[in-house]
This record gives sequence, structure tokens and C-alpha cells, in this order.
Amino acid sequence: MTREDILAAASLIWDKQNWTELQGDRLVRLANLVAFRERERCAKLVESLAKQYSEPIWAVELVNDIRAIQ
Repeated sequence: MTREDILAAASLIWDKQNWTELQGDRLVRLANLVAFRERERCAKLVESLAKQYSEPIWAVELVNDIRAIQ
């Protein structure tokens, strides 16, 4: 998500006009951290599921793709 996407989504809940720039920056950092942790959780799930296969090359590629998302 871009900064604008995050702020637009948040404005559906909060009154954006009363935000300071610092609050907006903190919200963006929080959203990015949540997204990073969720991607890492997905990558670990794929790694865990891949252990049941003898040659999970596809899983390594998928995990690398998930972790490469910015």
C-alpha cells in the first residue's frame, strides 16, 4: 500500500482533517510494520507446509517472492 492508500483507508475511520503530519507518518509506519509481519507469517506458513514434500523448490521461490514484496 502506498502512503496515500493507507491515509485514505484510515480517513474512513478517523477525521483526517485533525491529523498532524507526525500522526500520519506514525500511521504509515504502523501499517507497513503490520504488512511486513503478515508477509513474514505467510512465508513461514509456506515453509512449514513445504516440509512435507521431498523437493519443495516451488516453495523456496514462493517464499522468496513473498519476502521480496515491498
